Amino acid sequence: MTAPSATLTVPEVIDRFSAYRLNHPAWGALHIVLEDHNLEDSSVQFCINCAIKEDDVEGEALARILLQLSQSQRMKIAKRA
Repeated sequence: MTAPSATLTVPEVIDRFSAYRLNHPAWGALHIVLEDHNLEDSSVQFCINCAIKEDDVEGEALARILLQLSQSQRMKIAKRA
């Protein structure tokens, strides 16, 4: 598992995830992590690959943010956004 980032917190990124969800109600490229709660790094990497294939620049950027967060932080985003 990737170590949690010392610089990123859920409150700092939640608005960006919320904005993405408004345009992607089922979480788009981030679905398996934020909708289905597969919180492992390998699932986040899968989302990055999906976003790249779909040319979803914001989805890719958000997935890369998720890689910097702990699994508990990922779950908080899923529940709050």
